[in-house]
Amino acid sequence: MTGLGLVAGRPVAAAFGPSGLLRAGIEGGAPWDVFASADTSHPARLRAADIGTAPRVFRRNTLALRVRPGLTRPDAAAASTTMRWPRSRSV
Repeated sequence: MTGLGLVAGRPVAAAFGPSGLLRAGIEGGAPWDVFASADTSHPARLRAADIGTAPRVFRRNTLALRVRPGLTRPDAAAASTTMRWPRSRSV
């Protein structure tokens, strides 16, 4: 857990990790207020178990690939293609 300080006078902490493990913890009774996951199946599974409200997408993103100095652009493009993400791009 990471302490984030106070919000409206109340302490705020965040737990980071694999979303499946966080979801399993919530299912097992771990305390929580907000659950965010890039994999929408985890919030949907919590909802199916009648845990929490209906999930809603609040952010979408595109995968960006950073390459180390000295790696040529063709190498970066090949790495992007190898990843096979339909929305990936080399930068």
